[in-house]
Formats: sequence, C-alpha cells, structure tokens
Amino acid sequence: MKALRIVCFVVSLASLATGLGSAISVFSNGIVGGDAFAQYKTTLLISTIVWFLTAPFWMVPELFRRKKG
Repeated sequence: MKALRIVCFVVSLASLATGLGSAISVFSNGIVGGDAFAQYKTTLLISTIVWFLTAPFWMVPELFRRKKG
C-alpha cells in the first residue's frame, strides 16, 4: 500500500506541474491562436482529472485503509 501512495504522489505532482506549466505558458503569451488554446484546454482538463483521481490516495490515506475486525 505504501508503494501505491508513492506512485499516486508522483503522478499527482506531475499532473499538477503540467497544469501549472500550461497556465503559465498562456499568461506569458506562449500560446497564441485558436488551435493552441484548444490544446491548452485539453491539457488542463486531463491534468485536472488526473490530479483529482490520484490526490486523495496520498493526501488522506485513512480513507482507503481496510478496517480491522
């Protein structure tokens, strides 16, 4: 179970970095044009979904532990 927490931690941080990196590139005028903005929206959507799917496993591990007894 500890290995799963580490994997979820790494994956969620990678998705967070991807989302932040794409947002920073938009605000620094790195992404210009309709097609590039569509790619930004898709990247942000995917990174948000991955973040919300993986973050609970390492942030609140008590939610997913098996109860003894």
